[in-house]
Formats: sequence, C-alpha cells, structure tokens
Amino acid sequence: MFSPKIVLLTIANVKL
Repeated sequence: MFSPKIVLLTIANVKL
C-alpha cells in the first residue's frame, strides 16, 4: 500500500 517514506514526503511537500 502506502510506504512510510511516501507519507513523510507528502507531509513535507504540503508544508512546503
């Protein structure tokens, strides 16, 4: 499913 790395990248992208 969704990998933890992708989740972290998504959160980081939203913050940016």
